[in-house]
Amino acid sequence: MTGPPIRVLHVMGGAAVGGIERQLLLLLPRLKPATEPHVVLLRGGPLQGSFGALVPTEVIPKFGKVDPVCLARLVASMRRHRPDVVHTWGSTANLWGSLAARLAGMPRIVVSDGAIDAWKGRLLRKADAVLYGWADTVTGNSAAVVEASVQRGAWPARARVISNGVEVPATIASRGDRDPGTLLFLGRMHPDKGPDLMVEAFRSIAVERPDLRLVMAGAATQPVERQLERTVRDAVNAAGLADRVEFTGPVDDPSGWLRRAAVLVLPSRTEGSPNVVLEAMAHGTPVVATAVGGVPELLRDGRAGRLVPAGDTAAMGRAILDTLRGGEETDHQVDRARLVVEHDHAVDVVAGRWAGLYAELTAGTPPRR
Repeated sequence: MTGPPIRVLHVMGGAAVGGIERQLLLLLPRLKPATEPHVVLLRGGPLQGSFGALVPTEVIPKFGKVDPVCLARLVASMRRHRPDVVHTWGSTANLWGSLAARLAGMPRIVVSDGAIDAWKGRLLRKADAVLYGWADTVTGNSAAVVEASVQRGAWPARARVISNGVEVPATIASRGDRDPGTLLFLGRMHPDKGPDLMVEAFRSIAVERPDLRLVMAGAATQPVERQLERTVRDAVNAAGLADRVEFTGPVDDPSGWLRRAAVLVLPSRTEGSPNVVLEAMAHGTPVVATAVGGVPELLRDGRAGRLVPAGDTAAMGRAILDTLRGGEETDHQVDRARLVVEHDHAVDVVAGRWAGLYAELTAGTPPRR
């Protein structure tokens, strides 16, 4: 790619430890020198310093559901930086970042959805339809997410899938190097992630496999997450499994657990395109997951990991046991998963897709807004 770097202003709803935040952090170094990135956060958080260490980062805090002061400061920041592209990430940033870009007269807008967002009511769906109309491109990290965006008003001709990227380790742990009795749940203690369902599935097979232990690795920062963690701990204690379930709290680098675990289990009730599944696939960790959102796309409809219906903890328990038994089917799934990640989800490949999109948008005359 020749010519000066494309100036891209990324608007992110916050700096929490979430999938969309971690994804942008992974991409930013790979987007240089083709782009000159700048990040605006609408809320601080644990990852704020990580963004600031990579690229110029500005925090314009948003308070409450409607904050005209934040909007005005965001408009001023865009006019000051004059980016070639404004790229918003996630529900909050998409709404307020797109509105600010429209008011600031920015030439090109990219809106990225990272979840199905089935919780949105009529008013937010109408707001989405408006901001999608302002966008030059609406992206989703899976076909399921893009379809949900289209149903909320995105124009199909302007919508496209750009999947999440992941770092692919040069080597993976063999079956013999793993702890054959360790199951891994890796995610926030949020109802959408199903940690309560994980414990129920574990309880359903604990008697049959007394050697098994469960590692619950993930943060509980929001009030709903802290409450659910207490509920899950109570359920573990009531089942007499306290000595077989470990709660690690936040995990900065999950690679150690992914190399050690016999199975990664994703019991989510809803998903967009979970990074943790890609990370497990990259590390050669067998996956058992619920067939929600973009998960069947990642696992190639069960050819790269085992899929079970959402909420069916008995089916999940059986799938875990089948995976632990190993055999040719599990080996083929692990091998296929690794190939899928290498070909379609390696972070350098995905960064190239984003750089290509920015180049495509800036190649012609900006549309009149």
